[in-house]
Amino acid sequence: MSSVPQSVVNFSERTVIGPSTTLCGSLCGDGEIIIQGSVEGIIKIKGRLDINGQARVKASIDVEKATY
Repeated sequence: MSSVPQSVVNFSERTVIGPSTTLCGSLCGDGEIIIQGSVEGIIKIKGRLDINGQARVKASIDVEKATY
Protein backbone atom coordinates (compact mmCIF):
# COMPACT_ATOMS: atom_id res chain seq x y z
CA MET A 1 0.00 0.00 0.00
CA SER A 2 1.28 3.45 -0.87
CA SER A 3 2.13 6.05 1.72
CA VAL A 4 -0.20 8.72 0.32
CA PRO A 5 -1.33 11.07 3.13
CA GLN A 6 -4.98 10.78 4.17
CA SER A 7 -7.12 13.88 3.76
CA VAL A 8 -10.56 15.19 4.62
CA VAL A 9 -12.29 17.58 2.22
CA ASN A 10 -15.33 19.53 3.42
CA PHE A 11 -17.38 21.51 0.90
CA SER A 12 -20.76 23.23 0.60
CA GLU A 13 -21.42 23.88 -3.09
CA ARG A 14 -19.87 22.10 -6.09
CA THR A 15 -16.56 20.27 -5.97
CA VAL A 16 -14.83 18.66 -8.95
CA ILE A 17 -12.14 16.01 -8.53
CA GLY A 18 -10.43 16.39 -11.92
CA PRO A 19 -9.21 13.57 -14.17
CA SER A 20 -5.56 13.92 -13.11
CA THR A 21 -6.40 14.05 -9.36
CA THR A 22 -6.20 11.19 -6.86
CA LEU A 23 -7.73 11.64 -3.39
CA CYS A 24 -7.28 9.17 -0.53
CA GLY A 25 -9.37 9.96 2.54
CA SER A 26 -12.84 11.36 3.25
CA LEU A 27 -15.14 13.69 1.32
CA CYS A 28 -17.77 15.15 3.66
CA GLY A 29 -20.23 18.02 3.26
CA ASP A 30 -23.30 19.49 1.61
CA GLY A 31 -23.67 20.11 -2.10
CA GLU A 32 -22.56 18.36 -5.25
CA ILE A 33 -19.38 16.45 -6.05
CA ILE A 34 -18.27 15.47 -9.52
CA ILE A 35 -15.58 12.79 -9.71
CA GLN A 36 -13.56 12.59 -12.90
CA GLY A 37 -10.37 11.28 -11.30
CA SER A 38 -9.72 8.73 -8.55
CA VAL A 39 -11.11 8.60 -5.00
CA GLU A 40 -10.41 5.99 -2.31
CA GLY A 41 -11.93 6.17 1.18
CA ILE A 42 -15.28 7.58 2.36
CA ILE A 43 -17.78 9.79 0.54
CA LYS A 44 -20.56 11.19 2.75
CA ILE A 45 -22.52 14.12 1.35
CA LYS A 46 -25.97 15.66 1.67
CA GLY A 47 -26.33 16.21 -2.03
CA ARG A 48 -25.53 14.74 -5.42
CA LEU A 49 -22.60 12.55 -6.43
CA ASP A 50 -21.73 12.31 -10.13
CA ILE A 51 -19.11 9.71 -11.09
CA ASN A 52 -17.96 10.28 -14.67
CA GLY A 53 -17.17 7.41 -17.06
CA GLN A 54 -13.38 7.19 -16.63
CA ALA A 55 -13.39 7.89 -12.86
CA ARG A 56 -12.14 5.28 -10.39
CA VAL A 57 -13.91 5.09 -7.01
CA LYS A 58 -13.18 2.64 -4.22
CA ALA A 59 -15.15 4.06 -1.31
CA SER A 60 -17.92 3.71 1.21
CA ILE A 61 -20.65 5.97 -0.25
CA ASP A 62 -23.48 7.69 1.66
CA VAL A 63 -25.22 10.30 -0.54
CA GLU A 64 -28.73 11.56 -1.29
CA LYS A 65 -28.45 10.97 -5.05
CA ALA A 66 -25.80 9.34 -7.22
CA THR A 67 -25.29 9.06 -10.98
CA TYR A 68 -22.72 6.83 -12.67
